Amino acid sequence: MQLPVIAPGKRFTLPRPTGSADALLLARLAQARVAEKRLLAIITAEPADAQRLADELPFFAPGLRVALFPDWETLPYDTFSPHQDLISERLATLWRIHNAQATDGCDVVLLPATTALTRLAPPSFLAGTTFQFKQKAKLDEAGLKAQLTLAGYNHVSQVVSPGEYAVRGGLIDLFPMGSLVPYRVDLFDNEVDSIRTFDPDTQRSLYPVPEVRLLPGREFPMDEAARATFRARWREKLEGDPTKSRIYKDIAQGIATAGIEYYLPLFFEQTATIFDYLGGGTAGPPQGAALPSGDGPRNAGPQGQMPAGPPQGAALPSGDGPRNAGPQGQMPAGPPQGAALPQGGGQRNAGPQGRQPAQIVLHGEVDTALDRFWADTRERHRFIAADPTRTVLAPEEIFQRSDEFFANANQYAVLALRGTAPPRPPADAESPLAGSPAPASAVIWARPLPDVAADRSATEPLAALGRHLDTTPHRVLIVAESEGRRESLLELLRDHQISPPSVATLAEFEAQGQATADHPAEKFAITAAPLAAGFHWFEPEAGISIQFITETELFASSPQGRRRRKQEQVSSVEALIKDLSELKPGDPVVHGNHGIGRYVGLINIDLGDGASEFLHLEYADKATLYVPVSQLHLISRYTGVSADEAPLHRLGSGQWDKAKRKAAEQVRDAAAELLNLYARRAARQGHAHRYSAHDYEAFASSFGFEETPDQRAAIHAVIQDMVSPQPMD
Repeated sequence: MQLPVIAPGKRFTLPRPTGSADALLLARLAQARVAEKRLLAIITAEPADAQRLADELPFFAPGLRVALFPDWETLPYDTFSPHQDLISERLATLWRIHNAQATDGCDVVLLPATTALTRLAPPSFLAGTTFQFKQKAKLDEAGLKAQLTLAGYNHVSQVVSPGEYAVRGGLIDLFPMGSLVPYRVDLFDNEVDSIRTFDPDTQRSLYPVPEVRLLPGREFPMDEAARATFRARWREKLEGDPTKSRIYKDIAQGIATAGIEYYLPLFFEQTATIFDYLGGGTAGPPQGAALPSGDGPRNAGPQGQMPAGPPQGAALPSGDGPRNAGPQGQMPAGPPQGAALPQGGGQRNAGPQGRQPAQIVLHGEVDTALDRFWADTRERHRFIAADPTRTVLAPEEIFQRSDEFFANANQYAVLALRGTAPPRPPADAESPLAGSPAPASAVIWARPLPDVAADRSATEPLAALGRHLDTTPHRVLIVAESEGRRESLLELLRDHQISPPSVATLAEFEAQGQATADHPAEKFAITAAPLAAGFHWFEPEAGISIQFITETELFASSPQGRRRRKQEQVSSVEALIKDLSELKPGDPVVHGNHGIGRYVGLINIDLGDGASEFLHLEYADKATLYVPVSQLHLISRYTGVSADEAPLHRLGSGQWDKAKRKAAEQVRDAAAELLNLYARRAARQGHAHRYSAHDYEAFASSFGFEETPDQRAAIHAVIQDMVSPQPMD
């Protein structure tokens, strides 16, 4: 395939290829940018596409260093903070983007368009609060503790999650943000004697490492200067009495209240955007540039002219290019006059550490996704702002506007993948459309596959696949979504006299296409890769004609649907109470240590370290027990007699311990009976029925409804019992 050559400030639009061919296109584009030491940033309209592409890109380009910049996964103005693991991953990804050419940098960063709107801390904050130390280096313990505290790390007694540290004599345990494992630093006087990773569950040391890099513990600073800036900008930006706001008062005391992320712009005089981490764009917005409309920068300029495309002599991608007039080939040369530049960004002539400017890919209908996000966010702001007890920033303070986003993006070389090209007829001998001319805008190198779906009601369900493998002149690679699925699929294929060899990588399959004196060329094979949908990679001039057939084509179901059904079959009794919203006052509950009580409600108790939430449980004789919300896992729902007649236990009476001992004895008696029963059953030989996958599929296809997870689990259990030689219950 030929990749477009795009100058900074210009945009080139291609139709989105069929199936997962977009991952192949982007992998080739990323490899070209790596050769130029440039970062590739892929901004997707759909969050699921960002995760899908992150999984698929390494299949087509195994050497690529791919990073996914995650969202906070909270709704705007939520009163709880993102999970600490997400903050850790976000900070690590920002560091990798900003230091893309470092050993642990990245070549490709993917993020949803709505995530790209969020304003961020400036790169100077990340650079100024990131530090590292090596083995045998001098280290002041008191200075390290002070630096960790200022960086937002929490001092705890035992380290279990990112953003925590503990000091025990000459040992310092710390879990850096962005790290997958915690580290244990052993000091000898003021020198780092050794650095080892350790298991946070067992607290046992594992293997030594030469150095540790520490990212900040939060996406904002919490030192005195930053808190003063926060309070000053609060008074400047927000109306009302700040002393009545809990968040304002907590910041004054150095407490980061839950939901503080949506006040992040108040910590900085100027915030940044994701574009400030990507390197240099163009020098600035050209004079007379076209103003993007509300649906993104697709409209023609003032005179309706098309922007300059690739330079003279540059290779154009097959099937599309700026020569085709129409909205998808148009774009303003840069940001509109008067468009807001990113706060703190200024002109981005030189990227961090002088690296080359990044290239941006807009994947899907980004403008539509941004319009939908802004409509939802403005409605949510209008609703929350009406609450007199809450003071919130305007959405424009927290997120980039759509026109600001496109103005920032247009300073870079932009490739837009949007819309779908008219389908190219399958290039197969058995297809009646084979050899038909392709539409002018078709993506020639990525073609749809012929129908090879299994027919569950037929005598030979995989007959279509077998015929295709026998007649097609092209090479075929069957792709299973995991190693386990590959083995299951191989067994199914062999039952139908189809025996493909297994290959580990795409490169191995391509190499097997060359016949040698010792080994003939392999026409088809099977591999395991997270490919969501198949396509036909057709570049005859390069000697490439490979059809990727995934389980999506074979069984007409998406990988997400298959995984969801597997997850639904797993039930967890321990997860009966996952959230306080599942309890209402008056419900009987069981505490693992104290027995049956009645839930009264939630109360706040100040134990000297600030108010904390506790569950109020009432036991016999009006005895009261307060349980911290953090110990919710000790509480389970009572499932005995009716709620009104639940027998409440007396606290401290030993009644609950006696009941547990009695239950344990009954369990042991039942276990002994079951062991005896199963021992006698194992000694006998029953009748093992033969299982025919074809007959079962034909029978199951006549059922006109979709089975529930419980029904599927029961059917599977019955089948396993029937094919087993052990007698059934």
